[in-house]
Formats: sequence, C-alpha cells, structure tokens
Amino acid sequence: PNSEGYVLDLVKFEISRKKILPLKDLYSAGLEIKTTVDLRIQKFAQSVLTKYTKMYAEKHNVENLQCAGFAIDKEGRVLFVVGGTDFKETPLNRAFRILRPIGSTAKPITYLTAFQNGWSPLDFVSNEPLEIFTGKFWWRPENYSGRLSPFVRVRTALIKSINVATLRLAMHFPQKVRRNMIKFELISRSADFDLSYILGSFPANLYRIVRAYSAFQDKGILKEPFVISEIRTKEGKLVYRGLPVQKVVSDVYSVEI
Repeated sequence: PNSEGYVLDLVKFEISRKKILPLKDLYSAGLEIKTTVDLRIQKFAQSVLTKYTKMYAEKHNVENLQCAGFAIDKEGRVLFVVGGTDFKETPLNRAFRILRPIGSTAKPITYLTAFQNGWSPLDFVSNEPLEIFTGKFWWRPENYSGRLSPFVRVRTALIKSINVATLRLAMHFPQKVRRNMIKFELISRSADFDLSYILGSFPANLYRIVRAYSAFQDKGILKEPFVISEIRTKEGKLVYRGLPVQKVVSDVYSVEI
C-alpha cells in the first residue's frame, strides 16, 4: 500500500537493528507481527504530508520534492511513519534512511546546556560579529535577519533562533554541548565535533530528532522509539514483545522562558 509500506520498512529495520530474528523468517516463518502504529493516524499523516508536499512543489516550482513524518507517544511507541509521498512510487524511507544537516533543530541543546550551567533566560549574551578560524579558513557566521547587536537576552536568542548569539553562548562550554549531543543521541562519540555543529551542520534523520526531542517533552527522559508490540509464531507462541526503553539524559527539564 502507498502508506503502510513505510511501516513495514520500519518493522524490518527494527528486527535487523535489535537482532530479534533472522530477516528471512519475516517472509517464510508464518509469523504474526503486531505494531504500535495507529492506522487511522498513519493514513491521515500520509495524506496530509503528501498533499502539502505537492502543493508546496507547485507553488515554488520545485521538482521531485519529498516529505517525511514520524511520531511517538510518551512511552516511545511509534504512532506513524511517513517516508515519502507514495511508497509504491518512492519506497526510500526518508524518516530514518536519509541523513541530512538538521540546522536550527540542534540549537535547543546549547540552551539546555546553558541552563544546566547556571544561565538564566533573562541573562544577556553577545550578538556581535564573530570570526572563527577553522584551521583552513575564517568562518564568519551570520544571522538570518542580517542584524547584529552588542547583546541579546538568552530567551530572545532561543525564541528567534539567532545564530551568532547561540554560537557565542556555546563557546562558554563547547565540550559540554558536545556531551549533551551525545547523551541525546544526535551524534556519536566518534563524530568530529566543531563549532558548526552548534548550528546543526552535522547529519541526522527524523528518527534521531524525534528521539532526542522526546527528552525535552518529558522531564529529561529520552525514549527509544519502537514499532513492534509483539511477534507470535503461526501456532500463537509469543517470541518477542516490544517494551519501552527509557533513560534520563538531563536533570534540567523545565525553565520558564
């Protein structure tokens, strides 16, 4: 089907990643696999994203535009996964099989780190021009608005996603920001971290982003997404049950902005 194919793709991914059973058994063992996906939400999400993608492509004259969608509940159960406009036409699952720079989506990690280290949303941070030598060239980051200022409140920099102020803030504790990115599982320990990561230059996918943001949503507790609720043999014997996997990644989870 045009939408459920993306769900099956995620099921295969989870079976392979968690080594639940040999993938060949998926097609030959007569298994019954129940998922966490709400089919009504799945069909609705697929329809909305497909329509919006086509509308945006026509409005802006963009060819081959695609979409992705992914959602979990408070326990980590996957509610829907959309990997493109139509599985039959484009089976590549962009929700978790494509990596791309995540941009400003990474910025809340810097602000969380600041709050963990005694900063207040009402404090001021520099928003003056910045030059950073990368070892090969000078990098002069700019703000989307093109405007700079001596100082800006931390809360304003977060709300308006101000590049230079975010970098200035992160430069007080860059290694602590890196550690938080690792704890939130946005990057690996082996990643070649540099200050451009503060603005999201590193590659990730929607799966990782939703997983990381689950900790912002619920008191610093990160949830591992899972789509398989149970697997039974053709005789009805339970061979696997999906259970929530959670871990605390932050002791700061509520700040009045």
